[in-house]
Amino acid sequence: MRLEIRDFRLVVAITELGTLTRAGQQLNLTQSALSHQLADLERRLGASLFERSGRRMIPNRLGSQLASRRSRTIGDCAASRSADRRQTRPVDRQHRFARPAHRVHATFRG
Repeated sequence: MRLEIRDFRLVVAITELGTLTRAGQQLNLTQSALSHQLADLERRLGASLFERSGRRMIPNRLGSQLASRRSRTIGDCAASRSADRRQTRPVDRQHRFARPAHRVHATFRG
């Protein structure tokens, strides 16, 4: 089973905020889109992640485990990106489309 970062973000947002509407606001998604993503994730996992109590979403054991893993996973990704940025030299944004004039003349002198 392959999980994406968005799957972890979805579970954590619902866990922290308690409702699909609030989680959707945080993730800039509609409640409907979030509901579809959650249903797809639960279908792929073959298990539910939350107990539904009216509008409240309470993570079950699996939902809680995914939420806690998310923190480590996202933290690891952020640390890796940060390390990559420190090791990468700045990109030279200056483009040269032609050879310097003295080289062009040397090429045609034959």
